Amino acid sequence: ATPSLEMLKSAMERSAPSMPDEEPLWLGDEEELARLCGLR
Repeated sequence: ATPSLEMLKSAMERSAPSMPDEEPLWLGDEEELARLCGLR
């Protein structure tokens, strides 16, 4: 038997650990981020 979409969704919600709210490291400094990643 195949699980329904609702069963898959509830299983994924139960198994996935909740991610803590993280703040972006490069707020407003896209040039520096691009330089570090070798894009500029």
